[in-house]
Amino acid sequence: MNKFLLLIIVAAIFVSCSKKNGNSPSTSIVGKWNITADTDRVYDNGTLNQTSILSESISPYVQFNADGSGVLMDDITGGGATIKFTYSVSGNVIKFHYPAQTINGIAVAAFERDGTYKRTGTNDMEIIFDSTALQGGDSERDLEVVYMFTVK
Repeated sequence: MNKFLLLIIVAAIFVSCSKKNGNSPSTSIVGKWNITADTDRVYDNGTLNQTSILSESISPYVQFNADGSGVLMDDITGGGATIKFTYSVSGNVIKFHYPAQTINGIAVAAFERDGTYKRTGTNDMEIIFDSTALQGGDSERDLEVVYMFTVK
């Protein structure tokens, strides 16, 4: 009985000490998100083989609309690529669907891509794409993290 009472008291202390200041970041991703950096690491059979880090100084952005549509404005190549997509969110998992489209004169087949997103502050977010493919008994893992911020 004493152990049960002690457990209730400890639980009450933790509940009463929890911080509820109303300043927690919103989980909504709707809006315009400026891409600040994009890191990509490729592992072959568990060994890091390639690292690419792009620091975005040319103002690419992702626009997430409330109706589940979106657009990625990517100007890394200088051609001003506008890439349309739809998305859905479940928990912290975000699923992108890119329809077949022509981007800067190049036909691109439809594809899907899943990632997880994490709000790292009121106006900051990371989207993490982590995929592994097997090819002839070898595994290739691609880990990409896209860093973004928004002004609300």
